[in-house]
Amino acid sequence: MSADAANLGAKTAFIFAGCVFITLIWAYFYIPETRARTVVEIDEMYAINLPMRKWRGYQCEAISTSAEEFEPKGDC
Repeated sequence: MSADAANLGAKTAFIFAGCVFITLIWAYFYIPETRARTVVEIDEMYAINLPMRKWRGYQCEAISTSAEEFEPKGDC
């Protein structure tokens, strides 16, 4: 083996696993869940600088407003 290879051999898998573990922790806390959200809702949450950990329970104004616009009126 060469002097710059550190003679790690199969131990390089532990280095890779450590990097993957750190990346998974980072992704859990910093990448928001966008399931069941429209592009308009996501844009709204970014526009108001809503912390990503609060995205799950946030009720968007754009959807509430559009739902009210399309509700049938009682005089039909």
